[in-house]
Amino acid sequence: MKRLIPLLVLALLAPLLRAQTPERQLAFADSLYDGGDDVFALLEYKRFLFLYPGHAETPQALLRLAHLQISATGNVAGAQESAQALVTKYPASPLAAEAKTFVDFVEVNSDFAGQPLQLWFKADNLVKQQRFDHAIAALQRIATDFPQAHLADDALYQIASIQLEKQGKTSEARETFAQLAKAYPDSPLLVKAEFQAASALGSVAGKEVEAAAALRNFAAKHPDDPLAKTALEQATGLEKKGFVLKRQFEAASVRAYTVRQAAQAGAVYQCDIEVASSLSQREIQATLEDALVKESAKRAEPKNEVVVQAYFNYPITKAGKATWTPGADPKYEIEQRGTKHLLFDLGLDILKQP
Repeated sequence: MKRLIPLLVLALLAPLLRAQTPERQLAFADSLYDGGDDVFALLEYKRFLFLYPGHAETPQALLRLAHLQISATGNVAGAQESAQALVTKYPASPLAAEAKTFVDFVEVNSDFAGQPLQLWFKADNLVKQQRFDHAIAALQRIATDFPQAHLADDALYQIASIQLEKQGKTSEARETFAQLAKAYPDSPLLVKAEFQAASALGSVAGKEVEAAAALRNFAAKHPDDPLAKTALEQATGLEKKGFVLKRQFEAASVRAYTVRQAAQAGAVYQCDIEVASSLSQREIQATLEDALVKESAKRAEPKNEVVVQAYFNYPITKAGKATWTPGADPKYEIEQRGTKHLLFDLGLDILKQP
């Protein structure tokens, strides 16, 4: 009897409501749905389906109604009924497969009286409305209040995905992925989470080399997973990015220099250059950078560190030093010179003349 009352009310109001076109009616329901007014959106979709049961957009209205019946009211049985009606009455609709997936998903995850499921769908709606912090809060309630629920591990995974893909919070996302791995070591989501955590590291400046190593470790650990190929491709791209030094100084500031010695010493490539004693600090730094770029191509391994030492008069007076570790910014140490140092180098220059 209770279920008949809303239908009777709608029947009495039908003559007044028919003045509105179905398109306007559906657009109004959609605007409520998109704006987060879930309860009112649910009522408007019900009204649309009552007034225009044969409309071309009925499958879409049924699917949205099913979502809202869970997220807004926790009516699991009603949601399954709405989605199943789509599957049964509109088997040719492009949404029929999605509705079938919805029915199966609800059936599997309706434990704990459907409370985690309601929070999950509420979060899903909030993401569509770009209310990401509210979505995370709803998902966190699943992980905190229902840690044994079927959706608990998925809730943590969804939180990390929102942090990473929607908010750009790489560090927070990696922490959430780690939380997932610790709390649910048998979760089927762990492989994908491990990949995303390694991939996310690649977006952090200066972490290219570390991210590439993590991606290669993932591929070695899961060689048969489809993501292994993607991981190797990303690793290669990050290695190229991390092992190539980007110039900061304009070419006009670079001055002529002579390479006095260069050699590989273990994992470090070392080079000594000689420059003119009249160079300014900026010119010394720009010249050191030029030597770094050119000499780094000669190192034994792309991951090797490069050290360039500049001298005014080799090997007596030092001009400066540049150190570059692939994946990080180069570091410069420029010698501070006084008048006596300039005179000393000038004297050496005179002595070297024939």
